[in-house]
Amino acid sequence: MRKIFYLTLMTAFIVNVSISQDIKNAPNYVGKYKGGGSSNSGIEQKKAPRTITPQEQSISDEIMNLKHSGSTDFSRMINLQKQLDAINQENVTKEATPYNGTLVPAVNPPFIEPDAIGNTQIANYFDVKAIATATESTGKLWTVICYEGAGGPSTPDSISFFSSINGGTSWVLYSRGSLSATDKFNYDDLDIEIIEPATGDKYMYVVYGLRSSGGTGWWVAGGVWLRLTGTFGGDYFTFGWPDDNASKRYYNVRITSDNSQYASAPWLYVVCSFDSGTGSYIENTQKFARCVTPYTTPPIFTYKADKPFWWMGVPTNLNMNQRNLYSDIAYFRNTNDSIIISFSGVPDSTKLFFSKHDINGTSPSLGGQVMEMIGGSEPNLRKAGTRLASNGNSNGAIFAAFRQLIPGSLSNNFHTKYFRTDNFGNFNTIAGQSVLNGGTNGVIGTDIIGVKNGDSFRYTWLNFSSGSTDSVRYASVNADGNWPVDILKMNPSGFCSQLIGPRAGYRMVPDDSCFAIYKAQPNFVRAAFGCTGEVIGINPNTTPVSYNLSQNFPNPFNPSTRISYSIPKDGFVKITIYDILGKEAGTLVNSSRKAGTYIIEFNASALASGIYFYSLIVDGDNVKTKKMIMAK
Repeated sequence: MRKIFYLTLMTAFIVNVSISQDIKNAPNYVGKYKGGGSSNSGIEQKKAPRTITPQEQSISDEIMNLKHSGSTDFSRMINLQKQLDAINQENVTKEATPYNGTLVPAVNPPFIEPDAIGNTQIANYFDVKAIATATESTGKLWTVICYEGAGGPSTPDSISFFSSINGGTSWVLYSRGSLSATDKFNYDDLDIEIIEPATGDKYMYVVYGLRSSGGTGWWVAGGVWLRLTGTFGGDYFTFGWPDDNASKRYYNVRITSDNSQYASAPWLYVVCSFDSGTGSYIENTQKFARCVTPYTTPPIFTYKADKPFWWMGVPTNLNMNQRNLYSDIAYFRNTNDSIIISFSGVPDSTKLFFSKHDINGTSPSLGGQVMEMIGGSEPNLRKAGTRLASNGNSNGAIFAAFRQLIPGSLSNNFHTKYFRTDNFGNFNTIAGQSVLNGGTNGVIGTDIIGVKNGDSFRYTWLNFSSGSTDSVRYASVNADGNWPVDILKMNPSGFCSQLIGPRAGYRMVPDDSCFAIYKAQPNFVRAAFGCTGEVIGINPNTTPVSYNLSQNFPNPFNPSTRISYSIPKDGFVKITIYDILGKEAGTLVNSSRKAGTYIIEFNASALASGIYFYSLIVDGDNVKTKKMIMAK
């Protein structure tokens, strides 16, 4: 049976901090762009607001009624959307464009032991270009890595999918694949979302930016769907906004869903940065797409014409006028379902921009509203790289984490901070903002995520060092701005990537939920996990309502399989393996457990092929028994 090693030495890096990290009711610069080029920023609306007709409103209402009913009549929803497209002919609803990449299940996945302080090597790939992580509601962790192909510049880049069922201690390779021709992933341009239905298979959606022709051609927004349960399946696609051509750039792709509220029929929402590339003007803006069919393949997306922001610049030098703009998107619920989109890196780069939309993607500009630009308590300092996070529920908390130039700096010495709201993304009334965090040599990367249906957030960044070891920092932040856990250093030693920042995650391990991934030099991707003491604000909805023992997966298996079980209250748990004659063949669990859901791994390499049974016994009572098949 595989031995699981838990963190023992991380306590030296734990510091309990007070809410002084979060400045309550700090002064905040709030401005409003009126459009028409009236601001010095160069932000302007591209079009005059268009009036929504009664017919459009009626069709939109029918779509939303289907949505709120939990309907899975996707065909009806798509047909209604196409009726809307016929009225507003700039919107298009169609299948995602197929992309000719390769994707196969893994063979003989590796097992890598963790080091003593809770850092596990997930992979060792040359030139890692992007990393991302996500957590299933069962606690299973996923890490996706994009990296240079084995043949170098003349071959396509590759992608790998890893999973962990023990809180990041060990990892297995689930699938790997590659792009087509000589296409290359963009650096630090990757996002993932897991779709978990109440019944049926789970899916992962991955979105990324790539360039064709060895990284010198088209800028394309693409993705992968991957089935995580049942029969292996997955495929590549690209997004197909209207009027696409080789001169346009699509990049910085981000994805979210409303799965936290809609278990039976969630939708996906995608935003990416865009510029027109050539012409007398370069148009910097964002593109939005929505998918109501994440369980059907190929997925069908609605590409929306309405855009949150526009920037028009007269290019005297094309390269100087192209800007890398940062976009992000988050779902939340405030009576009705909504999404919030952030935008940073515009000409007025001392401000962050936010707009809210309904889940049809309707822009606030169509309702006569204006977008808000937020400067915080330091409105004259440069800001970039915004990351949005919500809990996907109705608690009102939304965070925007970003990098900001430190006061008095004349160089690119950025530190990190966040703005925090408790009123559903109305950043004009910031509830709190963090102090500037960072080391002497600045910060590389900033990331933040919300615990799904919880009341806390995970916040990470890298303190860059020019002469000693880098420091991956990690904090658990409650919705009210309290920092119950602040880890000074997640990585044990060494230098980290200057191109890819760490990614925040969380794990469902009792009293020990800290988790992040990062790229360590030269080519390692590592998982950093573990903090001592209870982390406040972990998902309050994860306590099971009944005892449950799941069917092992995979089944049949050779030699390892995974077993999940749930207990609604604290108790003494025993899980025992029996052969077909009823003889005890092993014990997987034999200790007290708190209420919750657990996943264990059973390695049966020492047993003969055949039928076995496993039983969940709680406080001496046999709760459930299941059958499994070992097939060597």
